[in-house]
Amino acid sequence: MNRVLPVLLVLISIRSTFAQDLSEEKKSVPLNLIPVFPPLQESDFIEVSSIYGYRIHPIKNKKKFHHGIDLIVNKGKPVFATAPGIVKKSLYEKGYGNKIVIAHPGNFKTLYAHLWIKMVKKDEKVLRGQLIGFAGDTGEVTGTHLHYEIWYRDRTINPVIIWKTFVKNHKKA
Repeated sequence: MNRVLPVLLVLISIRSTFAQDLSEEKKSVPLNLIPVFPPLQESDFIEVSSIYGYRIHPIKNKKKFHHGIDLIVNKGKPVFATAPGIVKKSLYEKGYGNKIVIAHPGNFKTLYAHLWIKMVKKDEKVLRGQLIGFAGDTGEVTGTHLHYEIWYRDRTINPVIIWKTFVKNHKKA
């Protein structure tokens, strides 16, 4: 019990600092520059197959941290940039398959993986809502889906929290 309290205090402190950082980021970066918009058309999205956080890896059958969310979608459906930015990576990587990483204003990055086809190249500027690829099943997968990550200051964060935080606050304004 004595070891749990310090860990909880550290986690609360980290979460509080992160929330404060995001609050400051919201003041300095306009909402349309932050990756809060969906990477798929609503009509193409089927369901979330894997959430952010610890899970049993479906292929390696080991407990691993999942740094994004997996969105089930049919192969070939369009994938869109969730904010404007610059493509930092557009390549094939063993686990992720075809992947794209985009750097956005305000210390944000997004990662899109398991794409069937990549439509952008490294160093290309992209706009929010721009077609960047098509959903697929490349890399280590059990089926067609889009693996989507949001990074803030070089740490992954739960995309659902970002969507809820920014979209909820935007609706209030």
